[in-house]
Amino acid sequence: FEYSFCCGTHVAHTGEVGLIKIRQWERRREVVRVDFVCGGRALQDYHDKNRLAKRLSGKLSAPVEALEAAVDQSLLKCERLAEELLRTKQALYKNLAAQLAAQAVRTGAGVLVVDYVLVGASPQDVALLAKELLQQPDAVVLLAGVTEAAKAHLLFASAGAGAGGLPMGVLLQQTLLPLGGKGGGSATAAQGGCPGEKAAAALQSAKSAVLAALDGR
Repeated sequence: FEYSFCCGTHVAHTGEVGLIKIRQWERRREVVRVDFVCGGRALQDYHDKNRLAKRLSGKLSAPVEALEAAVDQSLLKCERLAEELLRTKQALYKNLAAQLAAQAVRTGAGVLVVDYVLVGASPQDVALLAKELLQQPDAVVLLAGVTEAAKAHLLFASAGAGAGGLPMGVLLQQTLLPLGGKGGGSATAAQGGCPGEKAAAALQSAKSAVLAALDGR
């Protein structure tokens, strides 16, 4: 048997308990934990959920009994829109990657070094652009995405011969250390963050380090 302090309210008879509502239960090994309310709290729980159901019914323009189907339909619509948005972004960044590659100059060692700051971009956006740029042979990609919250997400990556033996993880850490940022990664890819206003300076510093490594190769 389990021994515990009794913190409950004692009743003279079970009728004083009133309505009992089991809200949820879970089994953990041999123990079943039950979450329930009773009396006025059970009634209040019903009122709260009834008001919530009515609000959702109004937002989704569906009767309460059809809410689950309406939510499923809305979620499916959101998934389709997300897929469409992803395809649009992929096409956008494919074109942008082609423009950046055309504007960038290959070094004497034949390495293409591209640095670019994406404004209002998420880490996913930065990754999409990097993926397209890495289709170029012997490319070094130095990207930063600055969010609306003025935070920068940095992504350094290399393909093929890369940055003259300079690991991207080491490059990122050396770049962010004086800027108060943090990050890390492998020899071919690294990610980190720093204040948005320092993103351009971070890329310029990294680019200089890459060019110096390539000159010394």
